[in-house]
Amino acid sequence: MPCLIVWPVRFGLSSLRSRRLRNRGRHVGLELIRDGRHYDALKAQNDVAFYLAQAQAPSGPVLEVGCGTGRVTIPLAAAGVDITSLDVSASMLQEAKAESQGLRIDWVAADGRSFDLGRRFALIMMPFNTLQFFRDSAALGQLFRCVKSHLGNEGRFVFDVFSPQPASVFFRGRPVGPL
Repeated sequence: MPCLIVWPVRFGLSSLRSRRLRNRGRHVGLELIRDGRHYDALKAQNDVAFYLAQAQAPSGPVLEVGCGTGRVTIPLAAAGVDITSLDVSASMLQEAKAESQGLRIDWVAADGRSFDLGRRFALIMMPFNTLQFFRDSAALGQLFRCVKSHLGNEGRFVFDVFSPQPASVFFRGRPVGPL
């Protein structure tokens, strides 16, 4: 039976979120998180050690869904983890491939809602809020079906999500009161 682990992020607001708040709640800069040339500068995160420990625990290959520029994938591959990394953004994968010269990584251009890799993994992971890009129940259902079909019998799906503090939640440019 697959195991589900949720690791909450407690590192505060990302640079992008802070920028959005300074811009009165407008979703400015979203194009930057889709551009591999700028993404890493916006995402300061110290979760690689956690994901490395998770990747070294199972016996078998690892899949990262929504790998972006390889911020987590590349250090894991450098540590000897057998990893496949998937992202829908060609720009992100281009940056990842450029940064990972000499490492054994299977980079896959695919949508997390509809991938079929024809193999199973001991660990499937989605670091740093990637799950939150799947915004409705239909998209989440498609993602979870793909994850389930790719998990080994004892496989684990590990992800994190941002749980905002009420003071950081905005609706139509105005702060939302206590939730």
